[in-house]
Amino acid sequence: MAEYYLGEIRMFAGLKPPSGWVFCDGTTLPISGNEALYALLGTLYGGDGRTNFALPKLSGRVPLGTSESVTLTAAMMPTHNHPLQASTGAGTSRTPGPSLTFATMPSPFVPYTNPPSGGTTTDDDFASVAISVSGGSAPHSNLMPVLGINYIIALRGIFPSN
Repeated sequence: MAEYYLGEIRMFAGLKPPSGWVFCDGTTLPISGNEALYALLGTLYGGDGRTNFALPKLSGRVPLGTSESVTLTAAMMPTHNHPLQASTGAGTSRTPGPSLTFATMPSPFVPYTNPPSGGTTTDDDFASVAISVSGGSAPHSNLMPVLGINYIIALRGIFPSN
């Protein structure tokens, strides 16, 4: 049988953990009889530190070596642009749509037929149009597809040297 370290955590597909292993489900264990494991974990995952300590609770979680979200900055994004279709000809449609081209204003100016809810019409000239940076530099979810599987922790094994 392969050697393993005390406190080692592994993924396990079975319904019951093997002998000497328990599920990482946040269970509280007595310090008495589990002194070596307590020496490794302490109260990092809970417990009162006098009579008991807790195992890590990994049910419904994925262990990460980093934070749960990431904030992208402009420096992280590849250089790219957003082309804007424009024409020097007169505009021919009063209703905006996904396939229309920006054009010079017809004379006399006629506003959009139905501006978007809360929107306004404009008579600005599109001679100089710039698309600016957007977004709020806020963290966003960075989750991959997942499959639920149990994690187990070794109650016995080689005490890891520091």
